[in-house]
Amino acid sequence: MPIDDKKVHSDWPELLADMFKEMTKHDTVIEFDDMMVWVPVTTGEDTPHAWYKLKGKMRIHSARD
Repeated sequence: MPIDDKKVHSDWPELLADMFKEMTKHDTVIEFDDMMVWVPVTTGEDTPHAWYKLKGKMRIHSARD
């Protein structure tokens, strides 16, 4: 999935919107079981992070219209 690496995302919603646009071009399905995520509080190199654990299955599906 090529993402324009020249674009700088200022927040998570913007990044996710661009990722979903790319996924939709390819009918992508992504599945995770019992996933742990290390999430930054803000953008930047020295920002604090927090762990989030998702129990169960998460499925992300996109389809072309």
